[in-house]
Amino acid sequence: LLAGGLLFLAWYLNFSKSGKTVAGNIGSRITGAVMDISQRGIDLIKNFEGFSPVPYHDAAGWSIGYGHYMGTKPTISNVDLAQADELLNQDKAWAVRAVQNDVTISVNQNQFDALVSLTYNIGARAFANSTLLRYLNAGDYASAAAQFDVWNKSSGAVNPSLVARRASERALFEA
Repeated sequence: LLAGGLLFLAWYLNFSKSGKTVAGNIGSRITGAVMDISQRGIDLIKNFEGFSPVPYHDAAGWSIGYGHYMGTKPTISNVDLAQADELLNQDKAWAVRAVQNDVTISVNQNQFDALVSLTYNIGARAFANSTLLRYLNAGDYASAAAQFDVWNKSSGAVNPSLVARRASERALFEA
């Protein structure tokens, strides 16, 4: 029995280092589970994306609901709140995974939520290649926080809505 317990412990500690689960507080994970965005983070995304029941054109193409990107042509003609929530749940999943996969140091729930909101807005590739992530993974939380302010442009011009969004995300990250 003792040998079996030790074998399990060795397996668990090895498995936890693979990022599938955690024994401690490693990366963007909390003890025993992988972090997920909280309701506060979801509300932050909803607040800044806004709800649109019909397609709207933005800098990247067409979107609907809470910023659900459809590409260069609208593929959905209208959504209600429940449908928009479902699209948001699908979309936030890739943003959550991107933060889980790319952040290699400990973050708290507020930091995780802020990072997912940023990633939801700028995309997983931009987040993965960002100076913000490089500073964060180096343990420089203050410089990482300052990098939120850099992501304030749309089509090359400073966008007041993005300035406000980044200020909220940064405040949450630093809370």
